[in-house]
Amino acid sequence: MVVWLLVYFMFVSTVRPVHRWPELDRIPLFDMYQLTQLLFIFLMLRLMSRWLWHSQVKIFRGNILLLAMCLFAIVIASSQVISHFVVLFGQPGVNVWFRFMVFLVLFVSSVHTERELKITVIATIIFCFLVFILDYWSFLQGNVHVGSTTMKERLGSIGPRHGTNTYAAWVLAQLPLIGPLIALCKRYWHYLFVLGYVLLTIRVITLTGSRTGLIGLGGLLVLFLLFSRYRFYWLPIVFLALPVGWATMSVEQQTRYSTIWDSNISGGEYASTERRKEDFMRGFKLMLQYPFGTGAGSGQEMAGGTENQHSLFGQVAGELGIVGFLTFLFMLSCYGINHYNIWRNYKYLQEKNLGKEGLFCWRVSLAMLFGVAAMLLSGLGMGNCYFSTWIYLAAFQIVVVQLMQEKVAAAMQGKLLPGLPTTRSYVNRG
Repeated sequence: MVVWLLVYFMFVSTVRPVHRWPELDRIPLFDMYQLTQLLFIFLMLRLMSRWLWHSQVKIFRGNILLLAMCLFAIVIASSQVISHFVVLFGQPGVNVWFRFMVFLVLFVSSVHTERELKITVIATIIFCFLVFILDYWSFLQGNVHVGSTTMKERLGSIGPRHGTNTYAAWVLAQLPLIGPLIALCKRYWHYLFVLGYVLLTIRVITLTGSRTGLIGLGGLLVLFLLFSRYRFYWLPIVFLALPVGWATMSVEQQTRYSTIWDSNISGGEYASTERRKEDFMRGFKLMLQYPFGTGAGSGQEMAGGTENQHSLFGQVAGELGIVGFLTFLFMLSCYGINHYNIWRNYKYLQEKNLGKEGLFCWRVSLAMLFGVAAMLLSGLGMGNCYFSTWIYLAAFQIVVVQLMQEKVAAAMQGKLLPGLPTTRSYVNRG
């Protein structure tokens, strides 16, 4: 029951129906959204107490990534307290991060079994697909400002994912979840849905006109080819798909994306990377000038109030200072540590000849690592350190760590039999 309440929370925060259709605000289902959040907090406290005192593998005490996320939240709040440039908790980055920190605790408290993990993965893909369909349909209906050939103006009206780079980064970070979803496909229409999702994702990213998003998409494609055992089968398909995808773009889009490698197009107006370099260097100069940071969300004010941040590491260094920068690096390393532990546990299960036991969890962890890579690639051209996507990625990975620990513990006790299909935990929770 709790996991379905969590799915509802994910639906409201992802699709944002009230922002899309204001008339829904009169329906009690959405009018009671704040009350639902209070209910979640109550369930969170109840579940947390249960896990703290009764779980044999204490997730709140043992997962290093959860500790890193909490430390980063403390650093964000502290930068607001000591900053002379921003108002306490008045910046969107602070509000978003702390709101989704509640989601993080709810998620790791509610998802206890592999079956519930599968439900949340499927729900995430379906909700993202719904968002893409609605936005793309709106674009096809001409719901953009006159003269626009991208989705920028339309995207600016649907909530916090405003702007081309922001939207493209969010879309890109959801794409790796296709990996574990494929493991659940059993019928032809399942595979057709996956193919449609991938094609729609690519189409939406190209329509945003975000060069950062396109570079990130190319980076993910390269990573996929490097890690895939069927890379030599995919290479000719990719080489054939690239010219086809290029031909489907408008002339203006082709010109814009050409500025990635040709700075002379349109007089170098778009292609210059100097702004990214300046934001990167400005961040570290500010870190030396203000060791405790200028405050979360102050980058635009420090740049003169005209431009958003275009460098992830420059943003972290300048706004959060030395401690914030080191904490962010620690958070990134925790993703890698968790993934390494998951890999060791999955390898152990394979050595026990347990068939596909742990395969889905391993794929989810790999997808989260790809998601982190997508966020870092996007960070080359934008400041995204306060994006809720970081928390989504952490939530899934923390749950996978817990499930894999339980599977290994069960295997050591002889509770996992070879070839036994399982979708639930085998450790007695008391």
